[in-house]
Amino acid sequence: MRRVIIFFILLCVGKTATSQNKKIDSLKKILSTLPADTQKVNVLYDLAFAFFDSDPDMTIKYGNEALAIAQKQNSSKHIGNVYNVIALGYSIKNEYQNALSYFEKALSLREKIKDKNGVAKVLGNMGNIYWNMSDYPKALDHQLRSLKLKEEVGNKQGVANSLGNIANIYSSIGDDAKAIHYNFECIKMAEQLGNKKNIEICYGNIGGIYEGKKKHQLAIDYFMKALKLSQETGSKLDIAGAYGNIGLSYIGLKKYQLAEEYLKKSLTLRKEIGDRLGITSVYHHLGVVNLKTKNYKLSEEYYLMALNLSKELGIEARERDILKDLSNAYIEQRKFEPGFEYYKKFVRLKDTLINLNNNKIIIQKQLKYDYEKKAVADSIKISEEKRISAIQLKQEKTQKYALYGGLVLVLLFSVFIFNRFKVTQKQKAIIEQKEKETQRQKHLIEEKQKEIVDSINYAKRLQDAILPQVNVIKESFLKLKGDAFVVYQPKDIVAGDFYFFEDNNDHLFIAAADCTGHGVPGAMVSVVCSNALTRSVKEFNLTDPGKILDKTRELVLETFSRSIGQVKDGMDISFLSIHKKNKTLKWAGANNSLWIVPKLSTDVKELIEIKANKQPIGISDHQKPFITHQLPLNDNCTLYLVTDGYADQFGGAEGKKLMSKNFKSFLISINDRVLSEKSTLLTKNFNDWKRNFEQVDDVCVIGIMI
Repeated sequence: MRRVIIFFILLCVGKTATSQNKKIDSLKKILSTLPADTQKVNVLYDLAFAFFDSDPDMTIKYGNEALAIAQKQNSSKHIGNVYNVIALGYSIKNEYQNALSYFEKALSLREKIKDKNGVAKVLGNMGNIYWNMSDYPKALDHQLRSLKLKEEVGNKQGVANSLGNIANIYSSIGDDAKAIHYNFECIKMAEQLGNKKNIEICYGNIGGIYEGKKKHQLAIDYFMKALKLSQETGSKLDIAGAYGNIGLSYIGLKKYQLAEEYLKKSLTLRKEIGDRLGITSVYHHLGVVNLKTKNYKLSEEYYLMALNLSKELGIEARERDILKDLSNAYIEQRKFEPGFEYYKKFVRLKDTLINLNNNKIIIQKQLKYDYEKKAVADSIKISEEKRISAIQLKQEKTQKYALYGGLVLVLLFSVFIFNRFKVTQKQKAIIEQKEKETQRQKHLIEEKQKEIVDSINYAKRLQDAILPQVNVIKESFLKLKGDAFVVYQPKDIVAGDFYFFEDNNDHLFIAAADCTGHGVPGAMVSVVCSNALTRSVKEFNLTDPGKILDKTRELVLETFSRSIGQVKDGMDISFLSIHKKNKTLKWAGANNSLWIVPKLSTDVKELIEIKANKQPIGISDHQKPFITHQLPLNDNCTLYLVTDGYADQFGGAEGKKLMSKNFKSFLISINDRVLSEKSTLLTKNFNDWKRNFEQVDDVCVIGIMI
């Protein structure tokens, strides 16, 4: 059974508590004598911070009082500080969405006043929230950004905190070597600074790693070191964490009485401070202890309490583990019906946590298995041919000797034939056994193939959920007395091509994009690029198409820069912005042009092509800013945003490429049709051209009439 081995996190707040009760009493006395000014904000902030790991409700209370005064004074620095401490209170209460909301506000203000050290602290705190929510990629991203800023400003204590948090993340994803490395780096720096808090947490994390390796006694040694330091600092949260960890290791050593004693000590402290996440963990492991000691009723009660809390907190990884243990508990009691029901819930939740990387590994293993199976089959075939040939040669020799030997050899020949019959029967049995094994392996391969296809189909549902709904796009243009259609035909189940659409208060944004590759790899790149476009429009509030593509390129390169090797993937795109009020059009493109078909006459028989920048959204030589083109709005003209999949398709009578020239001619030929009919004709023309040829690339064509 896999168990969570880390019970607490290190929050990057840059302060420690000493003689806490005296400090709180002193601050309360000072508070009563102060007017509502900056000094009172500082005292309220200190009071809020003093309570954050013992009574988070008081942290939130004093934080809100400080916020009200700071907002009246319009002090960005003080408002940012107060947002941060309120968020810490919510994080201790495990109300993560509230915590993230306040951290986002604090981050925005600190970035506005260019406070690098403050930005670094907030990023670290947000990384810890994402870690608790099991969103490890976001957690690592925030912690690494935090670490970089702390190193830039020379904040050694902050660097130590970040090293400890990064160690936690690596431990959670199973990279024990990196986790231990970062923990000892954290201890080394904390010893230089004399910070017992950091050392204590790193000892706890190292103990957690050894517990995961089932080195229980070694884990307890480190947990005891952590407990001793936490008792010196007086942090209830950390003491509770150490008790819980020690109890967990005693379960591993099968010392269940000691395990229960330490877990209950942890539970008492966690209830005092309202640590719902920690309470969930302790309930879970008390369920394990009572199951081991055959106390089924109490075990079931603890499991169900843990399950309900994990659902409330939205911790799916914890919920999955509890469901599995609860199923085992019922099955051990021979209560098969509820046991099976909980097991089905476990399997469903487990399947939702599988990602596309696992699919890729399965595919690689499948290909290797197919190759090895073919090699074995070829070997069996050659061996069988040799065996038959050898039998035939021996029979010919025997017949020859029989003819010359006459009746004297008849008896010997009969014995030989009988012996051959026995050997043949044995060989036949071996061949039948091998045939059965081959059929079994074939069945396994078919099952694996179905699992792979089911997983990719699930990935398609996820990609479809990311894509905007075509009817929403159409309705937005109808409000402007226009119309739009999307022809979208992936090469494989999932695609590298995608279409983008956003409708804000003033603008419509629409684009056709072609990411590197197709199928699963292309789809993974498309998720990165689509997310970067959304952030450029919604997070950075950009409306100019050229600037949107510049920012998108920056975000894509930033994402891929975290890879160990250089990632050269990227995106070609045709991006259009429409001002809803004055109906002005602006456009920019990366390798993909914009085609405009005006209302044609006898004098005008060609479409207008607005050339794109000859560079992708990604790594390229001599990068330049993308050019924004402002376009006149002509009634009854049709705008086309396309990727290269349509024109690159092989087909026709001679199996040649369709080519852009023929594609443009077809668009001109259907220009007198209504827009909805053009969509149908485009799809029919593509399929008629393709015939029985394999589709070579994803296809995306967007038609717009304003």
